[in-house]
Amino acid sequence: MASTIVSVDDFTMDETEVTTAQYATCVRAGRCTPSDITDPRCNMGLPDTGRHPVNCVSLPQAREYCQWAGRRLCTKLEFHRAGGWPEGNEFPWGNGFGQLQPCDYANLGSWPRCGSDDSGCGHGTTEPVGSRPLGANQFGVMDLVGNVAEWVDDWMYPVIDGRQTPRRAVFGGGFAWCPEFSYSNCFQVVEGEDAGDYRISVGIRCCGHRGRD
Repeated sequence: MASTIVSVDDFTMDETEVTTAQYATCVRAGRCTPSDITDPRCNMGLPDTGRHPVNCVSLPQAREYCQWAGRRLCTKLEFHRAGGWPEGNEFPWGNGFGQLQPCDYANLGSWPRCGSDDSGCGHGTTEPVGSRPLGANQFGVMDLVGNVAEWVDDWMYPVIDGRQTPRRAVFGGGFAWCPEFSYSNCFQVVEGEDAGDYRISVGIRCCGHRGRD
């Protein structure tokens, strides 16, 4: 099942996050290593999650998948552009929520108790990709916010103990994240290349160079 590819300025981006079924195809082809199936919160070990985003994948596994698909991981600048930050948008769909609620746009932690049993808009986990079309950006890219955060192919340099320290990062927030941690300019720094405690809500989205995909 191939990804739908959307053109965004001078690059292309997958319309949705990489699904568990797509990642499993790469595993069967011998080009990807299985994601964690020992944790009951990881989708590859669960039934009926083929259309859910793959989660519990490390940065090297994300790179393996995108390379197998003939693509690459997205950069920080590409996520910024797709998220609408150059236009001053708070979120990929625009600013705020209007008369609606955050969960009308994205699968996030339910305000104000994000990270509790209200994560995933009350159902506590991921959902099939593209389930909340109101959250699409102007190009039609889905789930840039919520469901799972996505690995970024750039280093970040947060100040830790008074020093700039290289760290890996993810973009877009996951199903347990509060809306204010899912703005178009928000990148979450993570420990190591397996995302540590964040891994259950971290997945993959691939990008490419326009005209080469």
